[in-house]
Amino acid sequence: MFCPNCGKEQNNNDARFCDNCGNPIGNKTSRDYSQTNNNTDASIHAGFFLRLIAFIIDVVVFTIIFGVLSVGGGVGNNVHTMQGASFLIGLLLNSAFESSQMMGTPGKYFLKIAVVDVNRQIISFSKALIRNICEYLNVFTFFIGYLMIGFTQNKQGLHDMIAGTYVIRKGR
Repeated sequence: MFCPNCGKEQNNNDARFCDNCGNPIGNKTSRDYSQTNNNTDASIHAGFFLRLIAFIIDVVVFTIIFGVLSVGGGVGNNVHTMQGASFLIGLLLNSAFESSQMMGTPGKYFLKIAVVDVNRQIISFSKALIRNICEYLNVFTFFIGYLMIGFTQNKQGLHDMIAGTYVIRKGR
């Protein structure tokens, strides 16, 4: 759980007051993230380049995983089967990571950034799946959906706006 006032991740999910700023946090999960004063604070949101580094880390991790699977014959020798399986597995893995306690892919977790909903809470698997499908659709917009991250107030890409998600720095 994150403090709705300062955004710091709480060690104790049952805490009534923030460890960092001391403001009450109990039963405040319904507070609309988009209406908080900190919503415009750029230090909370993960920007384009931080998210790009997380993506590069993810590509390395998943390339190793899929490389091991393909060498071991885990997905077959047919190139189309391997591409389809990689796409589907990647989509499901990303969605599972983002809707888990990690709140993001391994790259995001390593860089201490999290995908959250409007209340700064863990997103559902269905919301993560929508977000990830929309990420793949950015190819058809010539990646403008990703470039939007650098120019929108909350540093949201098109996929974040459609899914109603935010990518924030943990502990801020």
